[in-house]
Amino acid sequence: GRRLKEPTGLPSAMAVLARVPVDVVRDFRDRLRATPGLPAYRAFDGREAPWEDSPAGTDTSLRRFLVARKCDLDKAAAMYAESLAWRRRVFPIEEVGPVADILREGRRLRRLGTSNDGLPVLMIDFQFGHFLEGTTAADCLRATLVFVEREIELSDRAGVPQACIISYGGPPPIEFAAALGAILSANYPERLQRAVIYPVPRFLARVVRLFLWIVDKDTRDKIAILWDEDELLRHVGLVHAQLPERLWGGLEGAQRWFKPDSAARMNQDLRRGLAGGMGPALAVMKQLEERPALVPPPCEKPSLATEHARGRGGPGRGTWLPCCVRREPECPLVDDEDRTSSTAFACAAPSLTSGVEWHQATAPCGKARPDAAPARRPCS
Repeated sequence: GRRLKEPTGLPSAMAVLARVPVDVVRDFRDRLRATPGLPAYRAFDGREAPWEDSPAGTDTSLRRFLVARKCDLDKAAAMYAESLAWRRRVFPIEEVGPVADILREGRRLRRLGTSNDGLPVLMIDFQFGHFLEGTTAADCLRATLVFVEREIELSDRAGVPQACIISYGGPPPIEFAAALGAILSANYPERLQRAVIYPVPRFLARVVRLFLWIVDKDTRDKIAILWDEDELLRHVGLVHAQLPERLWGGLEGAQRWFKPDSAARMNQDLRRGLAGGMGPALAVMKQLEERPALVPPPCEKPSLATEHARGRGGPGRGTWLPCCVRREPECPLVDDEDRTSSTAFACAAPSLTSGVEWHQATAPCGKARPDAAPARRPCS
């Protein structure tokens, strides 16, 4: 790896990224350009763009992967390529059913506000042993990824490179926590500025620290374990008025929200976490990639002006149109007229993506298969 230069006079949230020299970023970009078969970037809602025209193609994003791999270009390029491939396996995530319910209710995932140093402060509430009540670890993970992606999109537009996270409500289910830790480390490097686990009795802080085998050392070093509300406010840079009532009063206040079986459930989650093992997490990560077939909604082709207004288009950047334009003259369902133009349009609504198997109702070019229905309505 290359030696990192020391930052000078930059905010703490940017300090680590700023240590990567400009010439290293340039060399890394050249290395990626020379990588054969590098997949396109896919957003959580299915929008696609060439990697260099996507949010992952900015110098800041490239710096994240370089820092994660200590400026080793080969290792950073391998990490970057695998992250693009992971996004294509996991996204899009449909906001329906349990995923929509989790996001809508706002109990488990929530933005609390902005810290005194300008960082978004996010909270994940593990509900004192009831985090998975009425749902599954895979659906909670899907909802969390949608939440994270939306927050990153907002932060990137505002020029804020990192966030602060509060983990509240007792120990998490290990299958969820270990899966999320692995995914964040591999695909969202250097997004965390600091984190807090709160509230934790002081005598248990060392035990809880052992639970953090689920994240890498660099991430562990950013995590504080606190029990008092005043300590929490100082560490994350909030004021009391920004906290929801559930977070008032530290450890004593938290006990008001316990259910009769909360203590037993939390002890079980803690024991399972201390026992270690990635088996349950790997099973959840596999479920994450096993998406059900999707039924396409009516075609809605947004205007280029709409995409520009959303900040997703413009000179020098790819425009993320939900309708894809693909040239597939070899498709067996393309007739002679289509082969003459060599262009086929396939409808993909903003919440979905091109390339999904739509119940096998359409060929890759978007034409209806003779043995399946319903077919996608072609864009006009």
